[in-house]
Amino acid sequence: MSLPGVIINDRRAHDRHPFRTSAALVMSDGRVLQARTLDVGKGGAGVVVDVSLPVDAGLTIRMNLPARPTGSALFEARATVVSCSLAGSEGGFRIGLQFGTLEASALAALKGVLP
Repeated sequence: MSLPGVIINDRRAHDRHPFRTSAALVMSDGRVLQARTLDVGKGGAGVVVDVSLPVDAGLTIRMNLPARPTGSALFEARATVVSCSLAGSEGGFRIGLQFGTLEASALAALKGVLP
């Protein structure tokens, strides 16, 4: 007897690349949550925070990314929570974020961390 194959539906349109830095998540009610990034790409990011966030919650993510010749560039983007799961090995909740349309300045900032 054989088992049917498992089909994994990855909704990502862009690859993610490992990248660790601190970030701030500004919630729609004005709360600011400190986060740590796990990965980032043109379409979104994986972050770890201390609290669970509801799927479909809107927020703004802010982080400083390496850039030449200035040393760093501010990345800021609107994002939507697309997943949230307890990640004990990461010390919090792993949050999957999907970015909205990125401004030119945000795309330029990403060039410092993406291959």
